[in-house]
Amino acid sequence: MDPEEQELFRDYRYRNYSSVIEKALRNFESSSEWADLISSLGKLNKALQSNLKYSLLPRRLIISKRLSQCLHPALPSGVHLKALETYEIIFKIIGTKWLAKDLFLYSSGLFPLLANAAMSVRPILLGLYEKYFLPLQKSLLPSLQAFVIGLLPGLEEGSEIYDRTDALLVKLSVLTGQEVFYAAIWGSVLVSPSIRLPASLFVVSHINRELSGKQQKYMLGTDYKLTVKSLRVSVLDSNVLVQRNTLEVLLFFFPFYTSLDYNESAIPLLRSDVVHILSAATQTLLRRDMSLNRRLYAWLLGSDIKGGTFASDSAAFEDHALYFFGKYSKDLLVEALIEILHQKLSEAALEDHAYLKPFRILISLLDKPEIGPQVVGDLFLEVIRAFYSYCKDALGSDLKLSYSQSGNVLTSAIKENRSASEIVKTVNLLITSLSTDFLWDYMTRCFEDCFRNKSMQTRYPTENVSTPPTISELCTLLLFLLDMIPLELYSEVQTQYLPQMLSYMVQSLLENVETLSLPELTHALKTCFKVLSKVQMPPAYLDNETGSENSSPVKQENSDITLETKPALQDEDDTAFAPLKSEDSGIGLSASSPELSQHLRLPRVTPERDDVWKNGGSIQRTLHCIQELVDKFASKYIFGVHLQDPGNGRISIANMSRGEKKENNYRVAENASKKKNPWEGKQITVPQFKQMLSDLFTVRGSPFKQKSLEPLSPANRDLGSKKGKEEWDIEQVMLDLGDMKEDCREAFAAACHLLLDCTTFPVYLSEEETEQLYLSLFQVPGGCDTSFPLWLKSLMTICCCVNDCYIQNVSISTLLEVINHSQSLALVIEDRMKRYKISGHNPFFGRLQMVTVPPIAPGVLKLISEKTDFYQRVAQVLWNQLNKETREHHITCVELFYRLHCLAPSANICEDIICHTLLDHDKGTRLEALFRFSVIWHLTREIQGSRVTSHNRSFDRSLFVVLDSLNCSDGAIGAAAQGWLIRALSLNDVARILEPVLLLLLHPKTQRTSIHCIKQKNSAEDLHHWFSKKSASFKESFGASELHESSSEENIPLSQFTTVDREAIWAEVEIDPETSQLKNGRSENEPSHCTERPQDPSGDHDNSEHTESADTSTGPNDSENTSSFSTSLDPQEMSNEENCRATMDCRENMKNVSSSNTFPLHGSKSSPMLNLVRADSEKTQASESLSSDEEVDLELQAITTSRLLKRQKEKQEMIEALFKHILLYFQPYDSKRVLYAFSVLEAVLKTNPKEFIEAVASTSMDTSSTAHLNLIYNLLARHQETLVGQSFYGKLQTQSPTMCPHSLLIELLTYLCLSFLRSYYPCYLKVTHRDVLGNRDVQVKSVEVLIRMMAQLATMAKSAENKNIEFIHNLLGRCKIQEFVLLSLSASMYTSQKRYELMTSDKITIKNKILDFLNPLTPQLGVQLISAVAAVWNSKKAHKNQSKIKILPVASASQLILVDLVCALNTLKTDTILQLVKEVVKKPSQIKGEEKSSLVDIPVLKFSYAFIQRLPVSALQENFQSLLGVLKESVQLNLAPPGYFLLLSTLNDFVTRTPNLENKKDQKDLQEVTQKILEAVGNVAGSSLEQTSWLSRNLEVKAQPQISLVESSAEDDLYDASLVPSSMVSASAPSIYSVQALSLLAEVLASLLDMVYRSDEKEKAVPLISRLMYYVFPYLRNHSAYNAPSFRAGARLLSSLSGYAYTKRAWKKEVLELFVDPAFFQMDTSCIHWRSIIDHLLTHEKTMFKDFMSMQSSSLKMFPSFEQKAMLLKRQAFAVFSGEIDQYHLYLPLIQERLTDNLRVGQTSIVAAQMFLFFRVLLLRISPQHLTSLWPIMVTELIQTFIQLEEDLAEEDEPSKSNSKVSRQKTSASADGSGPLLSDIQQNELSLYLSACKFLDTALSFPPDKMQLFQMYRWAFVPEVETETCTMTSHLMENHQECKPHIIRIMDSLKLKYGETNTNERTSEKCDYPLLNLRSISSITQLMPFFRTLSCAFKAQGNRSQNAQSSASLSVEYSLGNSTRILKQLEESVECDFLENLES
Repeated sequence: MDPEEQELFRDYRYRNYSSVIEKALRNFESSSEWADLISSLGKLNKALQSNLKYSLLPRRLIISKRLSQCLHPALPSGVHLKALETYEIIFKIIGTKWLAKDLFLYSSGLFPLLANAAMSVRPILLGLYEKYFLPLQKSLLPSLQAFVIGLLPGLEEGSEIYDRTDALLVKLSVLTGQEVFYAAIWGSVLVSPSIRLPASLFVVSHINRELSGKQQKYMLGTDYKLTVKSLRVSVLDSNVLVQRNTLEVLLFFFPFYTSLDYNESAIPLLRSDVVHILSAATQTLLRRDMSLNRRLYAWLLGSDIKGGTFASDSAAFEDHALYFFGKYSKDLLVEALIEILHQKLSEAALEDHAYLKPFRILISLLDKPEIGPQVVGDLFLEVIRAFYSYCKDALGSDLKLSYSQSGNVLTSAIKENRSASEIVKTVNLLITSLSTDFLWDYMTRCFEDCFRNKSMQTRYPTENVSTPPTISELCTLLLFLLDMIPLELYSEVQTQYLPQMLSYMVQSLLENVETLSLPELTHALKTCFKVLSKVQMPPAYLDNETGSENSSPVKQENSDITLETKPALQDEDDTAFAPLKSEDSGIGLSASSPELSQHLRLPRVTPERDDVWKNGGSIQRTLHCIQELVDKFASKYIFGVHLQDPGNGRISIANMSRGEKKENNYRVAENASKKKNPWEGKQITVPQFKQMLSDLFTVRGSPFKQKSLEPLSPANRDLGSKKGKEEWDIEQVMLDLGDMKEDCREAFAAACHLLLDCTTFPVYLSEEETEQLYLSLFQVPGGCDTSFPLWLKSLMTICCCVNDCYIQNVSISTLLEVINHSQSLALVIEDRMKRYKISGHNPFFGRLQMVTVPPIAPGVLKLISEKTDFYQRVAQVLWNQLNKETREHHITCVELFYRLHCLAPSANICEDIICHTLLDHDKGTRLEALFRFSVIWHLTREIQGSRVTSHNRSFDRSLFVVLDSLNCSDGAIGAAAQGWLIRALSLNDVARILEPVLLLLLHPKTQRTSIHCIKQKNSAEDLHHWFSKKSASFKESFGASELHESSSEENIPLSQFTTVDREAIWAEVEIDPETSQLKNGRSENEPSHCTERPQDPSGDHDNSEHTESADTSTGPNDSENTSSFSTSLDPQEMSNEENCRATMDCRENMKNVSSSNTFPLHGSKSSPMLNLVRADSEKTQASESLSSDEEVDLELQAITTSRLLKRQKEKQEMIEALFKHILLYFQPYDSKRVLYAFSVLEAVLKTNPKEFIEAVASTSMDTSSTAHLNLIYNLLARHQETLVGQSFYGKLQTQSPTMCPHSLLIELLTYLCLSFLRSYYPCYLKVTHRDVLGNRDVQVKSVEVLIRMMAQLATMAKSAENKNIEFIHNLLGRCKIQEFVLLSLSASMYTSQKRYELMTSDKITIKNKILDFLNPLTPQLGVQLISAVAAVWNSKKAHKNQSKIKILPVASASQLILVDLVCALNTLKTDTILQLVKEVVKKPSQIKGEEKSSLVDIPVLKFSYAFIQRLPVSALQENFQSLLGVLKESVQLNLAPPGYFLLLSTLNDFVTRTPNLENKKDQKDLQEVTQKILEAVGNVAGSSLEQTSWLSRNLEVKAQPQISLVESSAEDDLYDASLVPSSMVSASAPSIYSVQALSLLAEVLASLLDMVYRSDEKEKAVPLISRLMYYVFPYLRNHSAYNAPSFRAGARLLSSLSGYAYTKRAWKKEVLELFVDPAFFQMDTSCIHWRSIIDHLLTHEKTMFKDFMSMQSSSLKMFPSFEQKAMLLKRQAFAVFSGEIDQYHLYLPLIQERLTDNLRVGQTSIVAAQMFLFFRVLLLRISPQHLTSLWPIMVTELIQTFIQLEEDLAEEDEPSKSNSKVSRQKTSASADGSGPLLSDIQQNELSLYLSACKFLDTALSFPPDKMQLFQMYRWAFVPEVETETCTMTSHLMENHQECKPHIIRIMDSLKLKYGETNTNERTSEKCDYPLLNLRSISSITQLMPFFRTLSCAFKAQGNRSQNAQSSASLSVEYSLGNSTRILKQLEESVECDFLENLES
């Protein structure tokens, strides 16, 4: 209270006056209609006039509030007029003195009125201003900006008050001083968008065009920074008229020719200011508005709006415009555009398409030929940079650039992202506006300039704003462009421009390879690769005639340039560009900058060039450059640098010495340095080194052919100098590169990659050029090494002489690819030339012809393979790399080794090296070789297993050597071989190991037919005829076989020449036989190429035509055909041969054929068929004829009776039955190879029978997964066909599924053993004694192998695992093992003893013995298996650091393998597994061997959970009952808590993944089990609760620490506790589980119940929820710190549940109780959950919010009475805060009523503090337009509080003051009591002041455009105008005290009371809003920094003051970009202020 007012209150008349006014004011409280307001105003007028004596009004703050409310825009004009009447009465009473002092009280209502006033009201309001406000003169200054904001809406064009308002503003400007006035205008423009139009109109209309801008600079205000910012926001305004007016202001005040001239410019501007304004102005182009464009272009081109010029430096206007633009505007415009391109975009801007602006602006500028084309060339790099960076912002981590051809990942990422796809679309539009070649020419030049380090001055005139690009950046941008620009729009881009660009790029790289760093080189090379991948061949050349002009497409570089230059020079000198062919969009329209036009004169990429694809054109140049680059790179980085001696430029050779390693001279260079090196330390020169390298590859023979292996290298090489006498072994040269830098490796790899791809592109050649090429390609060069190209020589040298594995491997890989490619291309060219020669006609005569030139000429290739040992060297290098030290290179190395193996001229090159090391005498070498072989074996698994590969050579010889060493006498080698075998078998390699063995056993020569087949199909004569024919043909074909067999290979191990030539076999079997006269289609003359060569090292040709042959049914790739063989025969079906026969009979339409096992014999004539050849040990040849016995019987029959005949017939049938199994060979076969194959099998069965049998028993003959089995299938099918009498050769008939019953390898092996066992040479076949002996040995060996197999099966059958019995039983049945073995035994006995009786008895005896031997007994797996799985599961826990306490630990990788294992068991179905799980959980066994013994129940449930997660939805549905069983049974058991968690998670997984159950019973069962599980988990959740008293049902939380999920890393794994007996569980364990249970329920409960209970059943769930919530609410009532984890989890649970309206019955009452509980706000981060809970509480019922807002404070009975109001208000504020924006705006009258109620009764500080918190909530939750009516209340309360603070601060100085506050307790300033007693203000008051300051802080922080009304109130609190420096002279006699902003007044009081604290502390230049983040204060001085900042933050400063801290710097700048951030911070601040500290 003012001293004057205190004085007046002593006068009783004044007190009466005051009470009259108070009474009048009370009328307003009951006013509900507008008419009431008029009446109340009338009464107030009367009261005011009741005593005109006092000029100081009592209760003026309330008066001003009521008047403000009466001027609400929504009220009718009558109320407004009445209120203005009241204002006038007041002004008359108080006079200028008190109006000046209380200006804000009256202006707060008046200033906002003009904008919304009715026509009748406006003149009266202006009258008040003119009559009462203008006389205030200087006192108006503090309110000047607000006054201007209030007046400007009157400047409405065409309005009747326009002139009056204009005149008023002019008078105001004169009164306050024009500079200050305009400063206020610019300030208001900045903060109030609504007045920008009238403000800009006012400025434009008051510009005097006769005077210069400099003479009128007062119009730009006092604070130029602020003016610049205001101009920027105006020119960016959404209103076109505002933009137009602002452009006029710019055009007048800132013409470009003076704006930066300090002497000439209107105000001193920095270049950056002009650029800022221009960048904003340029954005007007986006409006596409002619009036705006005209003004902008006028400004840029130096004319006025009407087209006149400002400065007449040159005559013609066109010239002037271009001259002006080039001299003054261009650079500024480029900088401005770059500034726009560099904009940092917020998320909001992304939504608003702000990122498209710069590109759209450029598109618009291109329409203006004087401006666009010139500018684009200067900043196009920035355009591309921005394009990339915007996409990066939009896509984030999705922006992945790839060097590969397709950018599909990126393209699809962009398609899915709307922002990114918009950017791409717009940039493409911009690029298509330019000429098609511009972009690529531009990028090419950027690269060239960058590579050559040219000065960028001419290209980049804007280095101050744009940095020159680095190579890496250019590469990244180009990669990005190639994927983003749709290259296919213009075909010439991919066919013409990119090849030209690539050519220049590679050329530049080559020229600058010395200067580039390696990473740059790598990046550039990879980018070139990307460019190359986008290049496409032109279709047009195909029809090009080769006319005389272009007969030689090879142009000299000079002529090329001349041609390009001519068009550019033919016009006059001024024209810099050639006329364009098409439309005017080209970039070349005008380039006034002479430097630029000079630069652009010779385009690099041009549409005119037509030789791109011809001989010597871009494509060829590129290849030659990259080849040269590879050589240059190798010389510099691989040979040069590392060999250069720093001393004298000579070279020292590292690691050269003679090899001394027995016969294997392929030395490993590692050991070389150990010997004395004759070259050590010697220096040789570079030429000598080159010569030495030339000698490196010399003519060599195979090192393994001679017995005495000589050194491979020439001994005495002369290097062309006197040093020749010293010996050295050139092959030992190894360039020791030390540790090659990674950079070098990457660069080399990139260069090789590019080289490879460049070789694949064709060129177009004329006829003569093609012929010339052909001649040059196929002539064999004369010399050895000189003819090799340099790049090839470099690569070959690197392959063999560099000791860096990576570099070597890249080089080898490249060379192998190039060699392969060259071979293929050479074949094509050769074939083409041959065809032309034969036909004598070239279809391309006279036209260009497309040719891909082989990178290495065939002649050179021939030279490499025949005259050098290159292949052997590379093979040795790769073999050496397979040592244990270089494991990281093994994968690459093996791939290369295999490729080399397939590409090498002979298959022996690689195998020789392996076999000789495997057979080395040195044990260490052999063991190392075994290791290396195993590496090769394992790493070629994928390569060899895939069908698509054309690699068809295998390492058979090496494999056989390794298998031979299984039984090696040296135990270590045997063990190593066995180790390899066991690992290979465990990795399913058994098919791969057996493949060569099976090919030997299934060789075409071993084809045989069934004795049945011959008998059935042919009469005896036919047979005789057939056999005689056959034998003739076999004699022809196999006459030479004897010679082959007796070759001199006896002394070499068999495995050394046992190679399997797959290619030859394929070729042999697929040739169709000649047509036969015989009805069964057999050929008379078998193909002669069936003869087998025992050794054919060069026969392994490429298999490509087979692997790719989809058209032949017999090819190995034909999966449809081959895979059909895998169907097994049912054991009950007839035998294989019978079935085949039946099929054949049907096919041949044979009639009357019996399908029984026998066929009647036609007398004795058919007997030759049964003649067998047997070999006994002593006899030469024992031929037992079965027919002799039959003939005797027939003679007896003639004599005896018909009875004997019948008996004979029975005998005959018996014999036939006995020999029905016999098979007969068609020809002699190589028994040695078959024996060898069996011996390999025997060796494996000897050493590792168990593993081998398990492998073959579980591996099926599935060709779809293993390419190895294709040929085997094919051969097997052919053998089957031969058995039933069809041809072995030719097309394979489509097979019936039953043709091949051997679905498992074990069946195939058994079948083969049995086949060889029962196969004989027929007697008609002429074979040698050696063949017969050989066959006998094979039979014996096959039996031995079979015995070993059966013995192992017997062992398996006897073992404890019961699963095998059924399998073995089926196997024996399917393969008819017993039958064939018995028949073979019986036949053998019969032929040797001829005793009939014996046969029967023996047959029965043997059969019984075998059955006893293989007695099938297999126990079932069952429960033990699942228990074991659970035990293993428990031992495979994830690492501690991995399982960051999850409620359910995630299964580790090894645990998931267990799941896969069980899923893969065919014998266990899903329901069986679930049954077993149930059994194990019911009766869990203990886990043995752990420190603490534990049960398997929890682990088995973990396994079960993981198992169920793996099941598909269909399987879940099918097995619902089984799963239900597990859940039902388990939940009833006494499990540890985690068990119940697992049950709930399992249930949740099922419910969320499967659709609703159809069956009602199932649904009911599911609901029951859900209830039980949830109750079990609920009990666990309640485990940290206890009863409050013995009988009470109330629960409370145990006072003990709880472990939260986050911090429980102290616990090892929560589940471990569950495995321990309960006595050992620590005291805190229940808390772990209760927190976990609550968290798990929070995660699943709400959604689970929603799915388990359908919409019509929801009510059933409510009792269950109530029962669960019984355990949750006690945690929510406890706000202690120790309960925080449970409190958080409980809140989360309640939050998720309350989202479903049907649940409210279960929690509504309790939540309401909790909400009004005094401790409600004592929480931490769980506030976010409570917001949603309270929101749900108040929205699920319509009246709930209304009821809550109407609640009486007395209902908060638990609070002390003085706190009740405040605490209710706080909760009501929180209720509004919990909603969305404007969710409750319809309830605003109710909210306002509640607030007013609180004001009506004298409110305490506590209530007032909560009211300010409520105000802050309203600012955040209610839109500005709805808040208008609340502002008067909020502002009044804020003023009231600040006045109270002033009084509190002044109180000490006036002790005589009324002692209403004497009772206040004095509180010390510092909480710890150490500080002085700075404050006597009570804590409640301090809280109020902090709350009020936070409200002011919030209002000031809000973006001004979102709070426009407040901008007119702001001046009351913070100063806006600098009044001290104002020079205005006052005409008033008395100097009134002006209205000071409250912050200044408080600051003065604080300084007065506490002195200047921290005066030296300058206010920071930049403040972040909101300013206040204090939670509480203990002294008022803590608010001083806040007041100090505000006292200068919003002031418009004079330009002269040094510490100018303009309003712009603090108030508005943040709001443009950061409004989202600020609103978020304000939100967090409010949330934080609701919370209270937790109870300790």
